[in-house]
Amino acid sequence: GARFRSAPRALELRGAGNLPGAEQSGHIAAVGYDLFCKLRAKAVRPVKGDGGTYREPAYLAVDLPGGIPGDYVSDGREKFRLFRRLASAEDEAALDDLARELEDRFGEVPGDVQRLVLSQRVRLRAGRVGVVRIDPAERPGVVLRVPEGSDALERLRHGGLPLTPLAPDAAFLAAAGAEGPVQILEAVCERLARTAANGPGRPS
Repeated sequence: GARFRSAPRALELRGAGNLPGAEQSGHIAAVGYDLFCKLRAKAVRPVKGDGGTYREPAYLAVDLPGGIPGDYVSDGREKFRLFRRLASAEDEAALDDLARELEDRFGEVPGDVQRLVLSQRVRLRAGRVGVVRIDPAERPGVVLRVPEGSDALERLRHGGLPLTPLAPDAAFLAAAGAEGPVQILEAVCERLARTAANGPGRPS
């Protein structure tokens, strides 16, 4: 019975194959977890009919330690599922639903998990306005990067985001007074939300 017991775990780790087709998908370790989630979401999105409106979350290069402590969620398989749902949340509504679910099921959300949620929220907000990468900076703030030739930075400036140009595809966003990566990303997250509310326009 060992093969039968290992089959659900293998399915969980490897996936069911090429999701729209019949080929094997290969082991998750071959591409990494984050890329695996992106590839899976990209394969499913056209079937759901929302391929034309979705914006890929930005890559977050800022070091923000986080996790799901064993004394919060003890079951390894459940912890893996929660990691997967956090990393693959495609909008803030799904992220908020998951945060509420965590509190309902396991109690008050610890700081490590809150940092995971913050990371994904920043990625979603940045991606929605055309940012593809968020890098750390030497002073409080981050460097926002957009695709070459994109006018996303100009749109963000018109939306009220106080950006300092560094290159045609990069700009510095200050987080004055913030100490440490958590406060910096909280400030960035808030500013991105206000800018989106002001209507910077869709990135090209």
